Amino acid sequence: MKKWMWLAGLSLLLLCLWTVMEKGSGYFGKAYTNTQSFRYDFDRFTDGLLLFELAPPTSTVDQSVTSWELDQYRMDHTSLTDQIQMVRDQYADAISAAEEEGDSSLVAELEEQRGEEISAVRENFSNDEAAKKAIIEQREADYEESLRQLSEQQGQFEGQASGYVYQLRDLDSGEVFTKGTISDEPYFEQMYSAQEPLYFSNGYWSFDFPYDDANSTLADNRFSGVIQIPEKGVAGASVISGINQFRLLKFFLYFLLAAVAASAWWLFKKRPVQIAWYTGLTSYHNWRKLAVEWKLIGFIVSAAFALVAANHFAALLTRPWEGGSVSLPSVFIALALAVLFWALTILQAIWLWQHFGKWSCFKEEILQSFTASQVYSAKDAFLNRTIGFQMAWVLAVVFLWGAGTALMILQPVVVIVWLPATVLLGLPSLLFLMTRFGYLNRLLKGTEQLAAGSLGAELKVKGKSPLSRHA
Repeated sequence: MKKWMWLAGLSLLLLCLWTVMEKGSGYFGKAYTNTQSFRYDFDRFTDGLLLFELAPPTSTVDQSVTSWELDQYRMDHTSLTDQIQMVRDQYADAISAAEEEGDSSLVAELEEQRGEEISAVRENFSNDEAAKKAIIEQREADYEESLRQLSEQQGQFEGQASGYVYQLRDLDSGEVFTKGTISDEPYFEQMYSAQEPLYFSNGYWSFDFPYDDANSTLADNRFSGVIQIPEKGVAGASVISGINQFRLLKFFLYFLLAAVAASAWWLFKKRPVQIAWYTGLTSYHNWRKLAVEWKLIGFIVSAAFALVAANHFAALLTRPWEGGSVSLPSVFIALALAVLFWALTILQAIWLWQHFGKWSCFKEEILQSFTASQVYSAKDAFLNRTIGFQMAWVLAVVFLWGAGTALMILQPVVVIVWLPATVLLGLPSLLFLMTRFGYLNRLLKGTEQLAAGSLGAELKVKGKSPLSRHA
């Protein structure tokens, strides 16, 4: 039991050290307003300030329609025949039901409505003005829907805006916008000037404004002035929540740093490790029978999982708590997995160190490994340099040919190079390879017949290659 406690303790110590190294730079010696989390919230606030208060979208929808938009509109609405048939299908069931009930007036009314819709469809295809009107109406409807969705998010902005005060001047009109009282010693302050003004910079996508022509609809106003949080105590709820979390995590990281130092002293001075704890395990003797490749792969995989788990644990600790994105069980599960993978990595490190001991032992096992034997066997391809270089050339051409084909799919312009290369290099190399393999197959078959005591068919000698000399 002692050995497992020591292993778990060392794993936890390394996990804490990793967390401090990974996240400490964002907390030690810094204030909450220096964090990326605060900058994200502040940028979102300024986006909302522009959208909802300083320069709300009030421009009218563009009334011009280009010829390509007309063509696109007609393509999107299928063919004239299909549209007319769709209108007829819409009314078919209702007219049939009215006829079965003997309601001639309803039948006449439905047929009249159907005729009007069919006439409108014909007009859209024959009359450019009617099509333009339909396009503009759809554009205005989309814009109104976008404004409606945007207004639904105003409550989110107002929640973020609480605690902020500002005094901003429109650089074009000179109009001044003021909220609250500017402080001489604020908790946070952001200044804007004519050289670096506050303006729309695509940040409005922080709020959902799904209008295709948003850039032409949003104002291009630029503002100078100041935005402040005058006192920490009057900041908005989201800022106060962020401050509290930042303080707690900063204290926690300092605590981890002290705990790492104390734990390291305790583990190595008061509870020194005994290697025999881990080399006496049955699993160690089974592990020693594995090929050296599997020993190294096991260590590398467990180390990779340990680093991933440690990063996940650190990320969970520093994730914003607001909105319930982090739960206590998920933190404990991440902690347990990280400790487990670190323990597996440390255990295998002890085994590797104990098993190989010296570099000469490791080198000897590497030279006797399956991978080394395959490398040595591969060298035999160059016992005859002519065959070796021909093989390397053909493999290189086939590889580049495949890579060029994949690149051509992504960038069709590459066909300008790919097609001549295929005709001049790829196909000839492939034909050469197939011819050589055919000649080799005939040579193998002839050799087999000779070994069986039969002369067989006479082998043709072509060229001066090593295969020809063997033939």
